[in-house]
Amino acid sequence: MLDLKPKHKIITEYYNSLKELSELGGADKETSIRAPFQRLLADCSKKVGLTFQAEYPIKSKRITTDGATIDQFKVALGYWE
Repeated sequence: MLDLKPKHKIITEYYNSLKELSELGGADKETSIRAPFQRLLADCSKKVGLTFQAEYPIKSKRITTDGATIDQFKVALGYWE
């Protein structure tokens, strides 16, 4: 189970990244906050022994998601879209 508090390092890094983007005038679109959110998902995945893969393809549907959390058997347990 992922146990994060508001002051946890990966959470504060995420919010600091958003703050920096906002100060530069670039946090008003989904694409501008994509990289910080990907880092957050990757860091959270690692904490529970999983891997985050950006641009994860779902071959049976011929689509690509923004990302997925996968286990050691390469089974997607959650998608980001």
